[in-house]
Amino acid sequence: MPNYQPASPRPQNQISSNRRARSRRKKIILPLPIRVLLIAGVITVTYLGCRVALSNIRRPYVLRAQQSAEIVEKTQSLHEMEAENARLTQQSAFLGRPDGIEYEARLKGYLLPGERSLILTPVSNSANR
Repeated sequence: MPNYQPASPRPQNQISSNRRARSRRKKIILPLPIRVLLIAGVITVTYLGCRVALSNIRRPYVLRAQQSAEIVEKTQSLHEMEAENARLTQQSAFLGRPDGIEYEARLKGYLLPGERSLILTPVSNSANR
């Protein structure tokens, strides 16, 4: 059978030396202006971090609103272009017919053979009196 011996208790002088060593540690106390600057820095960094986090959360909603406005604008532009396209298609069909060709020629001053051009000038009101 092994011979067990009870552990010897720590001597009293060793316990008190550990306590004295802890109490001898110097506590670092920063001057008030430096403490204020450190606290302000921590608050600033926290504030900026929250703003970045919130802007990242808010970003999809802002993009959706911008895209919705852009869709409305593009849809309106599409309707305007479709209306202009319909008008130009109609005008092209008209100008391809003989009466459309005659209309455009008369706007440019052309006459049919045997026609004479008349130039009318307005009469001033003072001469009529």
